[in-house]
Amino acid sequence: MMISRYMLLLLLPMFLVLGCKSKRDGAEGTKLKKKSSKYIFDKLDKYHLDADWFSGKSSIKFTQNDKTIKATAYIRMKEDSVIWAVVKKLGIEGGRLLVTTDSVFLINRLEKTYIAEPFSYVRDMVGLASSGDDLEDFRNLYDLILGNVVMRMNGKYNVSIEDNHYQLNQSDEILNSTYHVNGKNYTLEHMNLSQEQGTRTASCNYGDYKSLTGNRVFSYLRELNVQSDETGDLSVVLQFSKIKLDEPVSTKFSIPQNYERAK
Repeated sequence: MMISRYMLLLLLPMFLVLGCKSKRDGAEGTKLKKKSSKYIFDKLDKYHLDADWFSGKSSIKFTQNDKTIKATAYIRMKEDSVIWAVVKKLGIEGGRLLVTTDSVFLINRLEKTYIAEPFSYVRDMVGLASSGDDLEDFRNLYDLILGNVVMRMNGKYNVSIEDNHYQLNQSDEILNSTYHVNGKNYTLEHMNLSQEQGTRTASCNYGDYKSLTGNRVFSYLRELNVQSDETGDLSVVLQFSKIKLDEPVSTKFSIPQNYERAK
């Protein structure tokens, strides 16, 4: 079930929690002044992208343990309601995904099979922790796709300056989170999340920021890296295009009667 597996891997970064160096640029020049974590997060919040509806096209490159597949994804979302995606290869639909606040549905067109499971299915499949609340995890996934800060912990973050970027870090007995923020324009450029003494790690690089309507910006380029015993080394590179916000779109999803439920 190649298509099914790779489509589900799109959901994993929000459950996995990469302590690696990020690809940072754009903040060279003036030496940064020390700022509080509250000040920096307030700046980041100005870039928080809110959208009742989102639709976009993205090229996708999956690499897992030296195996690579390239495809095109069409993603549509409605806030607090649904995330819908179609993956095509050479113009042929290989799979269709529907995520609601409590369920996950996936159609494999190539094998004529489907998955219909509760939202917790992805968490259980990889044996990873998250908030444990379906709606909160759905919102994290929604924000991850929009390019917003996710898994932000309560309390004060330690702030350091590295290569003209602010690095914000906080950790507890469960999660270590680090955010790298451009010191010039306060855009999020890198996020690290690690769990269980670094045995489960995830990171996301953000780049190619462009302006959208309403003085909003969007990171068109994402590189997600995940490492765990369950997934091995996983990389997902997304290059978005044709972004539309707040325009209602169809999220049609139906399972053909002749398809069998995947085992």
